[in-house]
Amino acid sequence: VILGSDANLTKNIRSILEGALSPPELLSECYNKDTNDHKRIGATAALLSGKLSGREVLCYQSFLTSGLVVDDSYIRQQLFNCHVARIFSKTWGQQVLNRFQFYSVRTSIPDLLHVINEVERGNNTLKNVLIAAANALRYPLGEYMKRVY
Repeated sequence: VILGSDANLTKNIRSILEGALSPPELLSECYNKDTNDHKRIGATAALLSGKLSGREVLCYQSFLTSGLVVDDSYIRQQLFNCHVARIFSKTWGQQVLNRFQFYSVRTSIPDLLHVINEVERGNNTLKNVLIAAANALRYPLGEYMKRVY
């Protein structure tokens, strides 16, 4: 079944929406404990719209990115990589306003801002955004990063 209420795509979209529309007080629990990855994706997207620390942002963005590089999605990365990088880099543009959450204000912030500016020009990738943010926070990224462009 490709279309209709029993189609896998329809079910997945329904799960994503269910996660995204969870009550705010349950979003973290849904992200941490739910076994349905699509529901977790929805909850993660909703969490990213709130006020978060840099480490929380990186954790949630990493989770979403890891989902972009599994199975057939890996092949299609070039289609959405730049779009996702732009969305994620805007969040980091806001995070740098809270400078003292980063390990070295003098070095990590300029490096992160450079990557953000290059993404806006179309000269950088999602991988570089996440690596720059992780370096600025001194926070490790997972093995999935080997598959990210």
